[in-house]
Amino acid sequence: STSRHCWLSAWVNSHCTAGGAPAVQWEFTHALSQQWRLVLIREGGEYYRLEAKHSGLCLTLEPNPNATAGGATPLVQRAYTGGLGQQWRLVPAGPIGSFQLENRFDNRVATLAAVDKFNGTAVVAARATGRASQQWRLFQLQLRQAAGPPYFTAPEPLAALNSPGGNELQPVPAADGKSLYFSRTRFAGNTEGVAESGDIWLSQSADQGRTWGAPVRLETPAGLNTQHNNAVQAVVGAAGSPVLLVRGTYESAGFKDEGASRVALAGGKPAALRVAAYYSTNIATGFYLTPDEKILLLSLERDDSQGFNDLYLSRPDGTGGYTVPQNLGAV
Repeated sequence: STSRHCWLSAWVNSHCTAGGAPAVQWEFTHALSQQWRLVLIREGGEYYRLEAKHSGLCLTLEPNPNATAGGATPLVQRAYTGGLGQQWRLVPAGPIGSFQLENRFDNRVATLAAVDKFNGTAVVAARATGRASQQWRLFQLQLRQAAGPPYFTAPEPLAALNSPGGNELQPVPAADGKSLYFSRTRFAGNTEGVAESGDIWLSQSADQGRTWGAPVRLETPAGLNTQHNNAVQAVVGAAGSPVLLVRGTYESAGFKDEGASRVALAGGKPAALRVAAYYSTNIATGFYLTPDEKILLLSLERDDSQGFNDLYLSRPDGTGGYTVPQNLGAV
């Protein structure tokens, strides 16, 4: 679930599996500790328990006899016991698809402890006031596989690229077959260390992709790796002067995980990719730009989406930007 205030997700802190670990907000990276299963308490009822996928423990409001009346109480994960503090009701609030998570114990709702967009802000139970930081958007995570013959051989592990305990995600090869960019999370060598935020890493091949060298954290162009979730989406441009399409925008006030930017591999400041009428109501977005930069594919959730994220297409508008994203329909 994501907070409508800032489109960050509810996350069990540090991916902890122990009872009592607090719930905090964090940018969505598909981590199991950010995925929650809603289990109906009673057939025909309206209350659910919220199970964290990584631990099987439930989002819990623990009664505190010393708490100030009407104050805020941190939410934690605990084994399910059937207590009222582990039962939650979805109350429609704000835009369509957004809800308040109302606790059955005392009717307080899941709330961000501070009105900010920082990773690590606590999720607490507080009196409902209707503000955006108390509204959560729920979206289903699912994978559908197309039926058909196996067009590729069985996958083989790339031992030189894989790290014990870390996650290697979103591989993006360059057209020349010599470079492979990917995002790495939960790795000590990242900007934030062992966390769910990803850094961009690079591996190079001397034999057209048959083998790959030990990856290095991308340092050129400088400043692409921040304390947020960073990733290369595509490699475009001429062979002698490649350009990276990277996630987010790099503004004077800092990195913003919204949209995408272009930056020359030789260096320079990332420039925001201008897309007409760009927005997504879901922070789990994706981008791909063809090497000739004539087709931009986007994974977004917009008002005309048929479910949650849909695929959209934009083309160059002749002025350095791209047209309004067009929904690709039932593809």
